[in-house]
Amino acid sequence: MDTKKEKKKVSLTVWILAALVLGVIAGLLLQKNSDIAETYIKPFGTIFLNLVKMVVVPVVLLSIMQGVISLQDIRKVGSIGGKTVLFYMCTTAFAVTLGLVIANVLSVGSGYNLSSESL
Repeated sequence: MDTKKEKKKVSLTVWILAALVLGVIAGLLLQKNSDIAETYIKPFGTIFLNLVKMVVVPVVLLSIMQGVISLQDIRKVGSIGGKTVLFYMCTTAFAVTLGLVIANVLSVGSGYNLSSESL
């Protein structure tokens, strides 16, 4: 018999769901103390979003380039390249339109007053 216990690996999905639940709990607990979130948590969120913005465009462009480079028939590059750019532009326009419609329907940001001192 094997005396060592085998450790089960926890899947990435479980880690993501656990982090999501912990984030919701932390948000509910800190709802009344916004100064704590503003002082200690906001810088990490800002850094994370800036890193995501910095990574998204190169990943999309490099994946499109990889797809074009992997084509065997060079004559198809023009046709597929045009379709890819058109598809990318259409899905981007759809996402922006959907985001604007949802933001306007839900009145996101209404009631938030920005003081001139914070500018």
